Amino acid sequence: YYDRLFYQSGLQEKISTFINSQKRTAGIAISFGTMHHRDVLFCGNQQEIDDDTNVKIIPIKRNSIFDMASITKVFTCLMTLKLVDCNMLQLSNVIFDLDNRFVNLKEVTINDLLSFKTPLVTANRIENAQNMEEIEKLLFGIKPSFTNIGRLYSDMGAIVLKYVIEQVTGRE
Repeated sequence: YYDRLFYQSGLQEKISTFINSQKRTAGIAISFGTMHHRDVLFCGNQQEIDDDTNVKIIPIKRNSIFDMASITKVFTCLMTLKLVDCNMLQLSNVIFDLDNRFVNLKEVTINDLLSFKTPLVTANRIENAQNMEEIEKLLFGIKPSFTNIGRLYSDMGAIVLKYVIEQVTGRE
């Protein structure tokens, strides 16, 4: 019964188009159902590029492990769009103009970060920093990195937007 409903919904084809044809995201796992039945749809890849920017495709599977930080991107996006709605930000705002600590982001806009159009890189990996001071030094020195790999899905844009949102709202 549930399989037939799911098949008739066309959801799998729409998600497959969203991921495989439109390339909107690398992959997705969706849990759905009722109190008495649960199913999970897996589509796409959990990884397409490794830490050294080499192609390394790993499809999403039932036992895939996901980075919990990824959900932060959703909340950061919603907060940013709410600030746009409240006329506190515009998608065309340049990052440096909003927070001048980001000295290398003088041509990068909020839209560039929300849409993953501008990949960002730090001088060293943040996870290797010894303390918050080192982390912030790396973050505020972040630079655009234009590569030939196309759109790069990364946490860095959301991290930059977190600081911009705090700067614009005056709240941490």
